[in-house]
Amino acid sequence: MSPGATTIFDVSGKSILLTGGTQGIGYGLARALALAGARVVITGRRRDRVDAAVGRMAAEGLAVRGYAADVSDEAAVEWVVGSAWEAEGGVDALINNAAVRVNKPAVEVTAREWDWLMGINLKGVFLMSRAVARRMMDRRKGKIVNISSVFADMAARERAPYCASKAAVSQLTRALALEWAEYGIRVNAVAPGYIQTPENAGQVKPGVVANIPMGRLGTPEDLVGVTVFLASEASDYLTGQTIVVDGGWSI
Repeated sequence: MSPGATTIFDVSGKSILLTGGTQGIGYGLARALALAGARVVITGRRRDRVDAAVGRMAAEGLAVRGYAADVSDEAAVEWVVGSAWEAEGGVDALINNAAVRVNKPAVEVTAREWDWLMGINLKGVFLMSRAVARRMMDRRKGKIVNISSVFADMAARERAPYCASKAAVSQLTRALALEWAEYGIRVNAVAPGYIQTPENAGQVKPGVVANIPMGRLGTPEDLVGVTVFLASEASDYLTGQTIVVDGGWSI
């Protein structure tokens, strides 16, 4: 591989804002990006979890900034994006990872639960993307990566609101990519399959692994390569796409 081809995948020195970075996939991505030399800023709803995540990475010598903010709150989003932009001198890439689930039969889902989930999983993606894009437009460049799910295209029992929200995220990805391409802003999504994290250990139903051609559950580390690719110059001619990372489960 030529030096030029190597450097286009380089995210060192880039400022990356990642929502939901205190645990699970978000924490794994934040840590990996920081290890790759990116200047990472994470958000989370709870101050204590933000501080704990930043502290764990600091113990590894990783300088990561953290803000407590609810991505479904417009004022909080404007504050965190403005603060991160000022502190880092801009944001090169936004990764919309924050998401929640309501696992119960659809007939038992309350209106309050529906609004809460959609507020974080869909409204939060839109608010964060809008706030960052307004600033990226002046620079005429930027990357937005939305974490969708294989359940954007496939149904699952007792996850109706989650499936609906992730399908909407994938469609929002395409719509924003279309609107913002003229400003040099690329908008893409990653759709993970079954990802094993400390938070969901033991929750995956028996038999799932048997239907994964690669023979194992995924890990947050399995999402790093594609996320780095989408945040780097290597993906400059790619926009409006959702890339599935599921070990072949969806095929």
